[in-house]
Amino acid sequence: MKKALRYFYKKSNFNHTGEQQEAIMYTGGPLFLTAGPGSGKTRVLLWRTLILLAFQEVKPEMVFLTTLTEKAALLLNERLQTLLTSVGNETSRPFDISKMAIGMVHPICNTSIGDRKFSANGERRNSPMVMDELNQCLFIYSRNN
Repeated sequence: MKKALRYFYKKSNFNHTGEQQEAIMYTGGPLFLTAGPGSGKTRVLLWRTLILLAFQEVKPEMVFLTTLTEKAALLLNERLQTLLTSVGNETSRPFDISKMAIGMVHPICNTSIGDRKFSANGERRNSPMVMDELNQCLFIYSRNN
């Protein structure tokens, strides 16, 4: 895997620091990256995701790849598709990330809580709803009176 990864790093002109490489190679579970602007967080997330999908054979639906801004989320999606296409062309293995949770935190979470696959028997009498601050206050007020 490391030899193949070096090949794709070179092909993509990706130069990384030791800390970035450590984060990229970490496969022990969830990883929360904090760093300043321009430090390479997005690239680390992309390469780590590539390793999980292409070399660790993690199913795309098991990956939750998120960021805080719409611009960064679109960038993640586009760049991941580009990297996976490159790897797929070399390995003759297609990658479908349509079932992957990729985007901004709040929309992904909102979609997830409404997904019936997380309820018993895939059934739900009442769909959960996300309430804004005003609706939360009104809900609590109506329950107390």
